Amino acid sequence: MKQKHFTLLLTTVLIAVILTGCKTNKTTDETTPGDITAETPDTAEEKESEEEPSEAKVLAEELVSRNVTSEDIITEEVIEAVIEELKAAYPFEDAKTIKSAADSFGYIAKEKGWFDDLFGEAGIKVENVEGSIGNEAQLMERKELHFAYRMLYPYLLYRSEGADLTAVQVSQHPAPEIASVIVRADSGIETFEDLKGKKIGSWRAGCPYMVLFERTESLGWEEGEDWNYVNIPSGEMKTALLAGEIDAISQHPLSSISPILLDGTAKEVSYAIEDGIYVNGGGSTVVFTTSAFAEDNPNIVKAWTKFRDVVNAYIIQNQDAAALVVESVNREPAENTRFWWERSKETFYRSDYTIEQIKEETKAFQDWLVEHGDIDKEKAIDVNELFSENLL
Repeated sequence: MKQKHFTLLLTTVLIAVILTGCKTNKTTDETTPGDITAETPDTAEEKESEEEPSEAKVLAEELVSRNVTSEDIITEEVIEAVIEELKAAYPFEDAKTIKSAADSFGYIAKEKGWFDDLFGEAGIKVENVEGSIGNEAQLMERKELHFAYRMLYPYLLYRSEGADLTAVQVSQHPAPEIASVIVRADSGIETFEDLKGKKIGSWRAGCPYMVLFERTESLGWEEGEDWNYVNIPSGEMKTALLAGEIDAISQHPLSSISPILLDGTAKEVSYAIEDGIYVNGGGSTVVFTTSAFAEDNPNIVKAWTKFRDVVNAYIIQNQDAAALVVESVNREPAENTRFWWERSKETFYRSDYTIEQIKEETKAFQDWLVEHGDIDKEKAIDVNELFSENLL
């Protein structure tokens, strides 16, 4: 009898175990949490979210095929995402070293490790070349420089003298404030018209002299009669002005000039003419390299200029932090650097003009230089030969 009861009890227990194992969740019709293969709605949403690309990646994918604009928010996360997109889009050629004219872009990209992130896997080292301004053509001929960043004027001068260079990027037009006519604060001069009969200094090898000549010509002034031009190397102009050797200077408010404006020692009485030849293309920044480097390394060139676009946009949008990075490298006070960036910020973005519009403006600018004796008419370059159209 006892045996029968024991068998019945065992059977009951087994049935209960089987029914418990097959039990379902009545509210969701899914297996119980004890089932390791179960997927709750929350888990499914998390998995779907993980598969969606980040905003930085989405923007980076766009920027490989379109220009950066001032409305794009460029963060360090975006830059890192752009780097990955560029590496995937442009298989780099076999270049061991890229030598770039030292500037804010180069300092920041180097210090942040972005050059290494972009080119390190390909075994390419990037070097910032100091003291290249005015020597770009010679350095490039000796293969000691690959990329330079200057306004259109020096690039045209190099080409007119026979340098085998090509422009691979052109910036937007500058604002009139990119160059100014500066006087001592205690000079009693309040307007540009007050400079009639005065001595004004500039450097014929630097483009701010054009701002000066455009302004005097708009007033009908004759050089040597209504005013006197003094050709002074850029590095000596501030000293000559403060010493009273000249009455005014026409110059970019670079970090070497901005301190006397910031501390009130000097003031500006004029800027570039808003609709003049300088603002309408002449003061745009071009990125140039040798024709041979552009031809041999098209993927590097395309990736480089796009990367520069993004870093430059980051600089303008994060000026306080970026200026401190530059200060840590070249010891230039951050406030001086920011002052220049604000004046030149339009040129940190790539032109959205067509190549034909760029050529038209370049021709008008070169014609102005020929007319004023800066480029010999016989040495003027066909604008169709100035740009690497497939790389712009």
